[in-house]
Amino acid sequence: LQHDISLALYVLPHVLTCLLRQGSPAVLKEIHTEVMTVLNHSAASKDLDYGDSTNMCTQTIFTAMDRFTAWANGKNKAAAVRKAKGQTQKDNFEEVEKVIKFLDSIPKDVLALSAFRCQAYTRSLMYLESFLSTNLDALQKNLGFLQEAIVMLQLVMSVQSSWKMK
Repeated sequence: LQHDISLALYVLPHVLTCLLRQGSPAVLKEIHTEVMTVLNHSAASKDLDYGDSTNMCTQTIFTAMDRFTAWANGKNKAAAVRKAKGQTQKDNFEEVEKVIKFLDSIPKDVLALSAFRCQAYTRSLMYLESFLSTNLDALQKNLGFLQEAIVMLQLVMSVQSSWKMK
């Protein structure tokens, strides 16, 4: 596993999901600390190159968070379907709540800035929108960042369009 990075990157989100679901508070705190260390480092960096290790670590965090979200959404959807059919609940909602609580504990403004530094502009706007929807007073302070993210996203889209036209 230590020599096959692609396998490790594939397995990591699944392992972390299990740890978040079943881990002790100390394990959850340790995972949170590691995630925040990576995100704060990437947010403090200037634009990161695609092959940069900080960029790769940050992208891995995003992949793991996507996995956590998909898992929690899947469990909630399955529970809603069973409830609509009148079936008994079999899901462990404590596990779902632990994962959702972990996701909510990661500041969306830090996620937005980290994504921006990794040139993941769509993801950056998604997290910035989430942050601003719960912090309306922060809009004026983040207006420049919002504009810059939109401009960069439009630039990427225009380059992609020109390549498709060729």
